[in-house]
Amino acid sequence: MEMDMDEHRLWSMGYFLEQEKAWFIDFHTNDLYVWNLESGRLSWIVRFPFEESSFKSHPTCVKWKNDIFAFPDIGEDVWVYHMESKEFSKISIGKRRAKRYESRSPMIQGDDIWFPVCGRFGVFEPQILHVNARTHQYGWSGSIMEGGLCIETVYKEGYIYMASSQDHIIYVFDTGRNQCGFYNIDELDGGIETVCDAGRELWLSDRTGKIVCWDTVLRHTTRTDILPFSSALGCKQKIDGPFLQSRYVNGWVCYIPAYANPLRLQDVIMFEESSLSFKAMPFISSKDVDGNYILTQFVTNDGKIGIWTEKGNSILLLDTKQGHSAEKKQLLSKKDSNLLRIRSRSLRSEETVEWDISCFLDMIKDKRLQFGKKDALEDRVGTEAYKTACL
Repeated sequence: MEMDMDEHRLWSMGYFLEQEKAWFIDFHTNDLYVWNLESGRLSWIVRFPFEESSFKSHPTCVKWKNDIFAFPDIGEDVWVYHMESKEFSKISIGKRRAKRYESRSPMIQGDDIWFPVCGRFGVFEPQILHVNARTHQYGWSGSIMEGGLCIETVYKEGYIYMASSQDHIIYVFDTGRNQCGFYNIDELDGGIETVCDAGRELWLSDRTGKIVCWDTVLRHTTRTDILPFSSALGCKQKIDGPFLQSRYVNGWVCYIPAYANPLRLQDVIMFEESSLSFKAMPFISSKDVDGNYILTQFVTNDGKIGIWTEKGNSILLLDTKQGHSAEKKQLLSKKDSNLLRIRSRSLRSEETVEWDISCFLDMIKDKRLQFGKKDALEDRVGTEAYKTACL
């Protein structure tokens, strides 16, 4: 079924996976949903409170026991929904220094939740918020990066690995000591685009299509692979970057294309590569990856990658064990989608729309500072700013 342009898209900054359940917040409405991967049933849970605007107010969440922690992109509070009592509480985390945090998905280990904040050019540098889920105490790391924004984060064994938007440096934050170090990845001269946790190694890719394997124990590069810069990846210039995201499953690192086909898979031991064209899947057309959005939302324990596609409000479950096969799961019917669209629009007053436009203009300024030349990269800046606002 083709999606009407007026239908409501269930955009999310990422799903929190709990066995067969995936929890997420629709960042247009601040509504919490849970989706059952086996039955395909989508259930509405609650709407989180918001102040200035519902749009990307608290777009990411984690589940701890029977509590859902919603982390802000706007505001000064982490909201907690207690599912047993059906009540809210909040953790005030201090006055923000910008309209939006531009945050990444929170990471949870035991009672500890780590929330990376990407930073804003000329306003504040990237930081990490630590929240104890049991006591609700919190603390900020202080600045952890200079001259750039945090674009990718990976948590493993007490360390948070972060990539900067402006250089080829990996920052390593020790969560036990609250200290941060950094390492130059000289082999990546095109900046770091994606970071993937592949066991002992981090697999890093840059805008030119180069892949570097970096040992997290020895803290140095172990292997390098250079991909041909192909127009088949949808890149018109090297600043575009061929990959949107990368994920590790079943001995393969899967690279999700940023603009077009194909999805690239690479064996982490033999370095052999394979690929899967989205055009081969009957429910994703080439238009989806050329013009519409696909987003990686989760990876299951049995090796399935959950990719959200705008076409039909669906989740594509890519099974890496069964010959890289794919299965479509519909999130919303057209009827439910239209009802959500009406409710979403009712939340957006004239004041919140003006406020969102102000945030969008700030994002454009950030992107111009990031990419440098204003005139030569005008189209690129506009595209990146739009993606930042919508994603």
